[in-house]
Amino acid sequence: MASQEIRRKANIGSSTLIVIFIVLCLATFSLLSLGNAKSDSLLSDRNGDAVKEYYRADSLGNEFLRQLDTSIRQAAASARGGDLKALVTEEWKDYYDRQEDVFLTEIAMHAGQALQIRVQADWTEGTCRILTWKVYNREEYEIDQSMKVWDGQM
Repeated sequence: MASQEIRRKANIGSSTLIVIFIVLCLATFSLLSLGNAKSDSLLSDRNGDAVKEYYRADSLGNEFLRQLDTSIRQAAASARGGDLKALVTEEWKDYYDRQEDVFLTEIAMHAGQALQIRVQADWTEGTCRILTWKVYNREEYEIDQSMKVWDGQM
């Protein structure tokens, strides 16, 4: 009789330990999943903000291009001969680069970035074409190298 009671107590104890172990594993995995979900949520929020910022700058760039194109077309309709270039470049002198013969604007974005737009006018046809429409880093990217990291060499 005594040996049967010892076996029952041992069986109850081992099943209890297994259940406790399973509960601890599930609790650990649930905490890890919550942490991962939070970091994924933060990453998607940052990504969404970056996309919104790009489309804001893109919208301003399209407005710049529309106004420049309208100005060139109106000047082409009213100008005679070589007056077209002089009329447009005088009106857009803040955006005109004489050395490259292009119109240039930079639209600031978050995180030290900017949208650069370079447009070249075709003075004979009274139109313009986009040379560059790109996002670039305005600020120099500097890597923090204050921590000694093993580079694989002995």
